[in-house]
This record gives sequence, C-alpha cells and structure tokens, in this order.
Amino acid sequence: MPVDTSINADQLCQQYFDDVTVMMRSVLTEERDALDRAASRLADQIAADRLVHVFGPGALQPGHPGNFFPGRRAHAHLRHSR
Repeated sequence: MPVDTSINADQLCQQYFDDVTVMMRSVLTEERDALDRAASRLADQIAADRLVHVFGPGALQPGHPGNFFPGRRAHAHLRHSR
C-alpha cells in the first residue's frame, strides 16, 4: 500500500489540536453554569468524605484498583488533601 507523503504530520496534529481547543472552549462557554454546579457538588462530596461515582467514555476501566483505593493514581490527592 503506497504511503501518502503529501500529508504533513505536524500540520495535521496542529489542526487537530486547534479544532479540539475550539470545541472545548465552546463547551466551557456554553456549559459554564452546569460545570460550576457539578464542581461544587463534587467538592461537597469530597469534603464530606463521601463516595464519588466516576463514569468515563470507555478509557476508565471499572474495577481497576486505582478507582477504589486511596493513594493510587489521581484519586490520591482528593482523599488526602484535607
């Protein structure tokens, strides 16, 4: 299979980054109030040492020990920052 050498990988990556940045800024602008309410509710749960349910787009593996035990991955700073 021939390789298309007319595609510039740097330009392709930059265009992807630019497109995603535009989308994320749009979400931030349009959903600011909802994001602030969600952040407040999450902070309240963490402050009360309550359970936080995490749902992801598929990259997060349910059942992974890092999702359940303090001191693992990004969850560590949430539990021990009080």
